[in-house]
Amino acid sequence: PNKITPRLLDAIAGRPALVKYIDMPLQHASARVLRRMKRGGSGDIFLKLIDRIRRTIPGVSIRTSFITGFPGETEEDFDELLQFVDAARFDNVGVFTYSDEDTSASYKLDGKVNGRTAQARKRRLMAIQRKIARARNRALVGSEVSVLVEGPSPETDLLWQGRMPTQAPEIDGVTLINDYEGAE
Repeated sequence: PNKITPRLLDAIAGRPALVKYIDMPLQHASARVLRRMKRGGSGDIFLKLIDRIRRTIPGVSIRTSFITGFPGETEEDFDELLQFVDAARFDNVGVFTYSDEDTSASYKLDGKVNGRTAQARKRRLMAIQRKIARARNRALVGSEVSVLVEGPSPETDLLWQGRMPTQAPEIDGVTLINDYEGAE
């Protein structure tokens, strides 16, 4: 997030050829957990940045990723993350559970969160994001959007597959097309 400058936002907004898509791996929203991760910021700071991004680049798609179960993450820290995701209304979110690697600096941290709790937190966070994504997708019904057609869908010959400018390859899913004039 510290690389998202007003100059960068103005550059994206002012160039129609650029995709209006920002992938900003925030990792968490709790300032306490972020400090333990050796990262700066907080949910409040990130919400202000997200607001500035959306005001500067109308129609922008914002994706992020989070880690659940980082050493020392309390239920209060996790609740702060849940509230943050609900307030931020991201277009796409990836959630990973912390895994202890003996070569990482976090390996030596105290307050390990057991794997079952980290997985349960991941599921709770993704449940909130699924509701947000469903609402965003429903808002697109009946609209016309640009799509980069990639070819026939590997799932069925009856559909073609493509991506909207808000969908990164192999990360954010695909758009299925059932009526494509360019089809052979």
